[in-house]
Amino acid sequence: METTKTIQMLPVAELKAHPQNPRRDLGDLTELADSIRENGVLQNLTVVPWLGEVTGQPTGDYKVIIGHRRLAAAKQAGLTEVPCVVTMMTPAEQVKTMLMENMQRSDLTPLEQADGFQMMLDLGVTLDEVVQESGFSESTVRRRLKLRELDRQTLEDKLTQGATLMDLIKLEQLTDEKARNKVLATIGTNNFEYALNQALAEQQRKLNKPLWIELMNSFAQQIPSEENNSRKWEYMGWHSFAEDPQAFTIPGDAQTETYGYTLESGNFTLRRQRAEGEQKEDKEKSELELQVENMEQALEESSIAAYQLRLAFIQGHNLKKKSIPDALHFLMSSLGMGRSVDSGALGNILGVPRDLKWQEQDEARKEAFTKLLATDPDKALLFLAYATSWDSKGAGYFDTSWRTDRFPLFSDNEKLNRLYDFLELLGYQISDEEQLLMSGEHPAFQPGKEQQANEPDEEDDEDNEEDAADD
Repeated sequence: METTKTIQMLPVAELKAHPQNPRRDLGDLTELADSIRENGVLQNLTVVPWLGEVTGQPTGDYKVIIGHRRLAAAKQAGLTEVPCVVTMMTPAEQVKTMLMENMQRSDLTPLEQADGFQMMLDLGVTLDEVVQESGFSESTVRRRLKLRELDRQTLEDKLTQGATLMDLIKLEQLTDEKARNKVLATIGTNNFEYALNQALAEQQRKLNKPLWIELMNSFAQQIPSEENNSRKWEYMGWHSFAEDPQAFTIPGDAQTETYGYTLESGNFTLRRQRAEGEQKEDKEKSELELQVENMEQALEESSIAAYQLRLAFIQGHNLKKKSIPDALHFLMSSLGMGRSVDSGALGNILGVPRDLKWQEQDEARKEAFTKLLATDPDKALLFLAYATSWDSKGAGYFDTSWRTDRFPLFSDNEKLNRLYDFLELLGYQISDEEQLLMSGEHPAFQPGKEQQANEPDEEDDEDNEEDAADD
């Protein structure tokens, strides 16, 4: 690269913004224009001759390499010429210089950095050279480049709205492009973490499904579709394909009893064949019973998803000093209400394996908590406070009444409400799905409301029976 050291005054009419400038938004130029109007351009621009595409010869115009904001502000201030240093650079050197200049001033958005890196690669610069010249790690450069795989308009909108790099990095966990873009659209809303968790669960379901089927086939048979609703099969449990198949325990009586399973889109139901004497005459479940099962399953799935969000938030949250009193208050008030620390909840949040024997779990839990207390006492306080909520996959807002012909009804959960109040103090954002569960407005509650409204009042029935007896 050759550079003339002489500063020349060049007409602004001959200076053009570089078409490959990574920085697209020059920001507010008002203050800079006022300064230039009063003091002139105090720092020269760096430019290269604009070469004709056909002739390869200078056209008389120049491309700006360094100083795009100064040029735009000078035009706004009414200047007709500005000081410039004319240099000769290869196309790759031009892009690299613009990229480095803007990054040193933190003027580029992550997407603009990604565009700059890609332009350098397109011009023949190797990835190692990009890493060396930019000063970024290879993993960071690769992450920036992956941003270009997202829907551009949506990404630009989200970056304008304040999307963080941590939010975008979380999207890298999703391998499917459509799933990434769908979750991208929720960044900045209270539904982002929920949408991300759901997409990750769906991704895990696809990966785990063949493993689950292989496991089921080792001790059970797939129930024929014509027997799906038959009463000859006793319900033994429902499992999502997102769960780890290695954590599943084959029933102890699988060698002597006949087991079967039915497949749904993202889960399966395990059943055991009843003895002939136990099979009811009515061979098929009623349409009502099937609808009730579907509603219960929908609520169970949503409740588990909500639990996983709460758990992940606590695990990833760093307790701020100002929030320590809130955590202490939650812990002490729980103990004051007679609620002890749930060892199961504490073990879950500490990541203690669930397949250990009880004594081994207890020892692992104590060891993990002791280590956490020594290294991060604030985190230990947060985990301990959370464990007094007795939060679990089974925590929810519905009541099934244990009847196969009764739709689930909303049941307010004061313990869970109290936990949500605490989480919100820490910055937790309750998703729309969770709001529907908490308010009783979830669609799966609607059939229960209608059924309840149509059922005769029990007190009226008793009064009618007494009247009939008197007659």
